Amino acid sequence: MIALILSRPDRSLAPVRSYQPDLIYFMAYAKNVIPIEANKVYHIYNRAIANDILFKNDSDYLKFIFYCKKFLVLQSSIYAYSLLPNHFHFLLQVGNNAELFSKAVADTCNGYARWFNTKYNRKGSLFITPFKRNEVKDDTALAWITWYIHRNPSHHHVIEDWQQWKWSSYRTYLTDLPTLLQREYLTKFFGSREKLVEHHFINYEDWLEQE
Repeated sequence: MIALILSRPDRSLAPVRSYQPDLIYFMAYAKNVIPIEANKVYHIYNRAIANDILFKNDSDYLKFIFYCKKFLVLQSSIYAYSLLPNHFHFLLQVGNNAELFSKAVADTCNGYARWFNTKYNRKGSLFITPFKRNEVKDDTALAWITWYIHRNPSHHHVIEDWQQWKWSSYRTYLTDLPTLLQREYLTKFFGSREKLVEHHFINYEDWLEQE
C-alpha cells in the first residue's frame, strides 16, 4: 500500500482546513433534511437509535453489504463508504429516480433491521429516521468528504489506523479486484489512484497536526 504514495504529494488537491469542515458540515446536518434529487451526488449517513450497535461482528457487516447489493446499488452509484459499529457513511450519486433511491435506502435498512432483530431476539426500530444527507456541490466538498469517510474509523477511535479498517472502501481503491464500487469516478476526479492516496496522506498529516 505504501508503495502507492509518491515521493512528494501534490498539495493542490488538499482540501482547505481553514473553514473547519467538521464543524460546519455537521451543523448543517443537525438542522436540515434536504430533499433527494435525481442524478445528484450526496453524502448520506445514518446511525443506530439510542446507544444501540448496528454491527456486532463480521457476519453483521456482511449481511448489511448483502442488502446494499440487493437494493442500494440498483438505484445509485456508490463512490465511497465506511461502516462502523453504530453508524454508516456513503458517498454516492442518486440514479434517475429519487423516489426509488429513497425506497432503496429504506429497503436496505429495513431488510437488515429485520434480519438483525431476528438474529439477536430484538424488537423495534434499529435506525434513526429519516436518514441524513447532504448534497456534495463542489470539488472541495467532494475531496473532503472522500477523505472524511475513509478516515472515519480512526476519527471515532474504532481503530488506530484508518487504512486497516476492512469495512471501508479505501482499500478497494488500492486493488483492481472486481467490485460494485464505482472506482472510476473518484480516480478520474483525483487524477489517478496514486493521487487519491496522496490526497489522503496530505490530509492525514494535517489532521495529526490538528489533534
